[in-house]
Amino acid sequence: MDRHKIRWAILPHPGEMDHGTVRATYNLNHFTKLMMAKAARPFIAKFPARLKGDEPLVLITVKRGEGDEDISTGRPAQGIVETVWEVSKVYMANLLEDGEEEVLVPNGTFLIDSGSFQVAIYHLCLAG
Repeated sequence: MDRHKIRWAILPHPGEMDHGTVRATYNLNHFTKLMMAKAARPFIAKFPARLKGDEPLVLITVKRGEGDEDISTGRPAQGIVETVWEVSKVYMANLLEDGEEEVLVPNGTFLIDSGSFQVAIYHLCLAG
């Protein structure tokens, strides 16, 4: 099993969440990596994808298609999230954040049970 180093932060904000909050959160949690390319490889000298458009749009990940011959087709995975926060409830939702379902939270931990290529969002409700 490889070692993973994960860094992330929570962005508290007053008032409503708008595109400025989303952009600030993205900038806070996604670190820029600088790369150099030789002139002989100009296709690496530019980002492979760039987003142009309205401010509320944020491009975080570009994923290769499952149809690519040399890519994994994915598999289910499980894990446990541990937190020092006093959590009263946890809800899991899909990427569109509809169809929320409550997740059991025994002793401040909860199970993640993910299907192949599933994207899930977990909402933690803090006690108090």
